[in-house]
Amino acid sequence: FHGVEDHGAFAEALAANASGKPYDTRCVPVFTDHKYSCLPHFIIGGVPKAGTTSLYKYLLQHPDVLPAEDKELTFWGNFFSPKRRPSRDEVMGDYLPKFPKIAPSDFKVTGEATPGYLYCITCPQYILKYVPKVKFIFTLRNPLTRSYSEYLNKVVDQTVMRYLKKRIDNKMEKELSPEAPSFKKLVDDVAVTMETCAYPNRTYSMMDEYTEEMERDKCYVNPFVGEGRYA
Repeated sequence: FHGVEDHGAFAEALAANASGKPYDTRCVPVFTDHKYSCLPHFIIGGVPKAGTTSLYKYLLQHPDVLPAEDKELTFWGNFFSPKRRPSRDEVMGDYLPKFPKIAPSDFKVTGEATPGYLYCITCPQYILKYVPKVKFIFTLRNPLTRSYSEYLNKVVDQTVMRYLKKRIDNKMEKELSPEAPSFKKLVDDVAVTMETCAYPNRTYSMMDEYTEEMERDKCYVNPFVGEGRYA
């Protein structure tokens, strides 16, 4: 994918270029726009409400760390899209352009922070396929306090609350309701799921539509408590 088969020969070629600067071996080069640039160096992959934003800001205080276009790109997938399989063209056209162009002879660190990557089944495979040698960073937090923090953060999102009520009440309200399910109700809901689900690693997100398989397996879970439970 990154267009370099012989890194030794590539290093020699860069060493002989006009700038005279040697190739930095920390760089994994990709050929875009008729020149080589370095792929992203790190990804903070989770979890939500566990300090990923603060950690990203701390890293950016270093002069050799450059920011992506947005801190949270959500390109590879998340809890609501756990089986995304991006193509090479998508990576080249939609993902890499969101990072600064870093010359292999003037290496800087860049990366992103998307907390939902931890819950994406296909993310590790596809990230490493297209961004080899990337560094993964994860922050964890007490599951109960983490989930309650996210609950408070999302309680004002009426659309999200509608899907939560759909899961708990087994119905979809046509009108958005400002009343959110209680946190205790969400905890009880996950507890029931963990007891009845035959395959805990196959739980479905709240954004999925019901299917006969989901009904049979009883593995449908809300994410606010569920994410912390699995972390």
